[in-house]
Amino acid sequence: MANIIVHGTGQELATTSGAGTAADPFVQSIGTTPAASEVHIGQVTAPTDVISVVPVCDTNAYASGDLIADATAIAAAVRVTGGRAILQSLTIIDADAQGVAFSIYFMSTNTTFGTFNAAPSISDANIAAGLLGRVDVATTDYTTLNGSKIVSLKNIGLVIEVPATTMWFAIVNSTGTPTFTASGLKFVFGLLQD
Repeated sequence: MANIIVHGTGQELATTSGAGTAADPFVQSIGTTPAASEVHIGQVTAPTDVISVVPVCDTNAYASGDLIADATAIAAAVRVTGGRAILQSLTIIDADAQGVAFSIYFMSTNTTFGTFNAAPSISDANIAAGLLGRVDVATTDYTTLNGSKIVSLKNIGLVIEVPATTMWFAIVNSTGTPTFTASGLKFVFGLLQD
């Protein structure tokens, strides 16, 4: 690929494959040949990943404020150890069609939130050490599709950073008394990774 060069007078533009000559030492290169992986530079975008996770739920009825699912791994949430990503979208498939509001807490470490069907018992120290953020799901976020309820949250924009490559999440019920099957909830995370 030819480089654009500027001669010492600043009035002349030309292209050349060289970076200057002894006769014209003031030739400067503007731009360089891209790396082989970036030859189609207009097609290069931030890496993305879509990760599906089915947390384990208890099969007994929950009360408001109860822990629905304890710390569950989102493996390879970031590309490299200590990396960052943006949680951009989240799709939830509620195969049991319970449609209740709940909060999803994201952690950088595998920290238990407590026991199913009880209020979370995570310590303040663990919250301070590992909490990345929270995403709330409202009853109005659901759409009924056949015998399931679906949530599709877009433009979340939660920036995460984890010490390894795995992020963790737990779910806390906000309303109602839902009863789920053990694998009745499926989460699909859309991540923009750096």
